[in-house]
Amino acid sequence: MNLTPNQLKALDLNRNLLVSAGAGSGKTTILVNRYLHILLENPQLNVQNILAITFTEKAAAEMKERIFKEISRQFEKN
Repeated sequence: MNLTPNQLKALDLNRNLLVSAGAGSGKTTILVNRYLHILLENPQLNVQNILAITFTEKAAAEMKERIFKEISRQFEKN
């Protein structure tokens, strides 16, 4: 996936961030990538140590599903 400069900034783990954008702009994709990046860069952490907040239960469910799919995919590769 090609990310925009602003999307790449969102993956910087040395900063806290709020992602606010219109529908279909890639918010969930960026948050999922950031979440997974945090897990990969910090092996001492597990999913219970990372907080991600969304505004709706639908968005939270989508984010959770994508994170679990990617984690499963990573385990299948190894």
